[in-house]
Amino acid sequence: MVPNSETLTPNQAARRDRVLDAALVLAAEGGYDAVQMRDVATRAQVALGTIYRYFASKDHLLAECQLEV
Repeated sequence: MVPNSETLTPNQAARRDRVLDAALVLAAEGGYDAVQMRDVATRAQVALGTIYRYFASKDHLLAECQLEV
């Protein structure tokens, strides 16, 4: 189950924001295909599994990015 952003601790929210920011940068640089989850994790300085704690898939991550913009 992916946690609701309203139930996150401040540290978790900051980590989630870093993931979103990293995905936005990668998408801006190269579009949908440029957003590889491993690259997002590296750029956000989190483990790959951490991304899936907050977002069920790449599509869910990018959909949330669109909502944040």
